[in-house]
Amino acid sequence: MPAPGSRTFKSSNDPPEPADSPAIGLAVIEAGEKVHIILRRRFKEDQRRHFVGTVSSVSAGQMRVVGYTFSFNAASSAFQRLPELRTRIFGLFDSSYVINVLPPQVDIDRLRYHTNPGVLVMTDGQGFKLEIDDSATA
Repeated sequence: MPAPGSRTFKSSNDPPEPADSPAIGLAVIEAGEKVHIILRRRFKEDQRRHFVGTVSSVSAGQMRVVGYTFSFNAASSAFQRLPELRTRIFGLFDSSYVINVLPPQVDIDRLRYHTNPGVLVMTDGQGFKLEIDDSATA
């Protein structure tokens, strides 16, 4: 039996749920959750972009996220946050994205990237750290 408050997910090999099952409509991502999204590059030369924000709504396999774009600047060899707050829509089942769910206490406005020897790390400077490997292409 799952722990209280935890969510379980079915694999594509599991039989479908009956129409009256409580699992029907169970969202993988919920409004209010904070996410870090890596936009996979199709080619090695493609621009490296990430998006960090708060999910404002979820429906029909898509989520609306309000947050910031981080773009890799080759001249400085660092990710830089674009200043504009943006609203973007992402498909939940699109293989072009890697979606990381962030802890609720993370302060989106304080998130920054830095590099430890050979490792890209996102941190809010208040104890949260996320090691990132976006070197793979789709």
